[in-house]
Amino acid sequence: MSLPFESERVALDVTYSELGLFSASKLIAITHWEEGAWARNYIPGSRGIVIPQEDIIAEYEKRKKPSPAPNVG
Repeated sequence: MSLPFESERVALDVTYSELGLFSASKLIAITHWEEGAWARNYIPGSRGIVIPQEDIIAEYEKRKKPSPAPNVG
């Protein structure tokens, strides 16, 4: 496979280094997150549903926010 841009190669390398050893069930748990774009658009029994870009971006923004610190004490 030939990639036209080095930045694409870097993105693929980083993604593989972070996710490449995860099991299929772990990857499904990540991509089918109950608060994510997939879950918001899933229709049981349907195939080929297009997930709107706005939902993908909203999921990304939600996931990149740091989790609040646990209330200790």
